[in-house]
Amino acid sequence: MALVILYKFVSDIQKLAKSWVNKRIIQCKSQMKRLRNKVDSVSVAGYENAKKGLAEVLHIRRKFIGDKDRSNCLVEDDVLDCIPYSVTTEQNMNLLRPVEGQEVKEALFQMHPDKSLGLDGMTPTFYKKCWNIVGYYVVKTVPEFFAQRVLPNNLNDMNLFFIPKKKNLVAMGDLQPIALCNVLYKVISKVLANRMKGLLSSVVSDYQSAFIQGRLIIDNVMISSEVLHHLKQMQ
Repeated sequence: MALVILYKFVSDIQKLAKSWVNKRIIQCKSQMKRLRNKVDSVSVAGYENAKKGLAEVLHIRRKFIGDKDRSNCLVEDDVLDCIPYSVTTEQNMNLLRPVEGQEVKEALFQMHPDKSLGLDGMTPTFYKKCWNIVGYYVVKTVPEFFAQRVLPNNLNDMNLFFIPKKKNLVAMGDLQPIALCNVLYKVISKVLANRMKGLLSSVVSDYQSAFIQGRLIIDNVMISSEVLHHLKQMQ
């Protein structure tokens, strides 16, 4: 009888410990997410404390509870197998195919000629006007990044400007940061965007009406207005 009571007591303690650990992990992650993009000293200190607390509670879970409690749970692979694919094999192969020179040239010439210049001091206009001279190096550099997955030194360096949102500035949130990147860095992003553009309509939910070609965020506003109007008419 004593052993049964002891076993039940230990089991209750383990359940309480697991519950506390899980709640503590959620609290730390939530706090880190909330403070991640803030730069004031209080927020930075709070982020570091939350990060330290998360490391400590993860250490407790590994040492005393184990990384995962798989009792009454499905194996992760079984769960993933139940999720339908949004991207077909053919679409995935098209995304992974090697980048060609013509694709790089099209991405560059699609850019606005007067885009803000980066640290290199060049705008897309320079590359377009001097394509016969610099085109070889552009076509060589961009595909090398996709093949080797390594950016050339200083290619992703940028000028960072802060534009005031209002007259009286009190906190960093009153400033809008703008990053001015080098043209080659923008070309790499443009190549990626062009490849993914044809897949977004099938991958992104129909309820997402912003930042997708052919959709307008105002559509959701109009639908909400129509729904509210209809509900008022029903009263």
